[in-house]
Amino acid sequence: MMPKITIEMENRHVKDHAWGRRLDELVDGINGSHATNDVVDRWEQSTLDAFQGRPWTIYDVALSDTVSKFPLEIQLFKDIIEGVRSDMTKKRFQNFNELYLYTYHISSAFFLLLAQAMGISAESKASLENVYHGMITFGVGFSLMDQLRDVGPDARMGRIYLPQDELLAAGLSDDDVFRGKVTDKWRKFMKGQIERARMLLDEGSSLVIQEMNADVRWAFWALTIIAKEILYVIEANDYETFTRKTYVGKPKILLNLLLAYAKSLGLF
Repeated sequence: MMPKITIEMENRHVKDHAWGRRLDELVDGINGSHATNDVVDRWEQSTLDAFQGRPWTIYDVALSDTVSKFPLEIQLFKDIIEGVRSDMTKKRFQNFNELYLYTYHISSAFFLLLAQAMGISAESKASLENVYHGMITFGVGFSLMDQLRDVGPDARMGRIYLPQDELLAAGLSDDDVFRGKVTDKWRKFMKGQIERARMLLDEGSSLVIQEMNADVRWAFWALTIIAKEILYVIEANDYETFTRKTYVGKPKILLNLLLAYAKSLGLF
């Protein structure tokens, strides 16, 4: 399940995003139930060929053009594809380490690609290692937010993107998730999960935002602010993400975009 990114980057940076969304549709789209390893294998081969300047489709032409102009690592594309393979078979995660690895593949690797496409500011004093660590951390936090708001829809597809050992420690089981009833145990469990997602978003963004080129800094501010706003909405909805849709209204999104832009200019 690729992260649902609601902010479009500049045109020259969205081609790898389009690649990711099309890949996600192979598993989670309308024909996702028919996805097989052979289908993903073909996708991986078409990606490898695009890197070699042998595009299969018009979409691959766009990808081939992008990788010829920007220093994007093929391994990150392979990591994302591996995450999609995992989505086809892995429906449970025994602990947070397993979930972390999964979120790296389906989210952090994508954000690392964005970092490579957008470029780090020439004025940055941070090491590449620190920036990449921040991007990985941010990606995990963003993915956790996504998973927490979609507990119900994911459960209806037989998926539980929550650490099994932490559910058990909270006195909860898969049946409680499928039942979809908000209880004191569920509230306490969700508080801990939201706290972790918020902490990762803060840590990641603090390492990344100021190091990025100024023309895209606002977009990462926007992603951070809106992701945290969604976590606040989950809390305001009494942690009911089983049947209740968690969303931020358009007026609030607009205000958040303006806030992000002001922050990117260093106004406050």
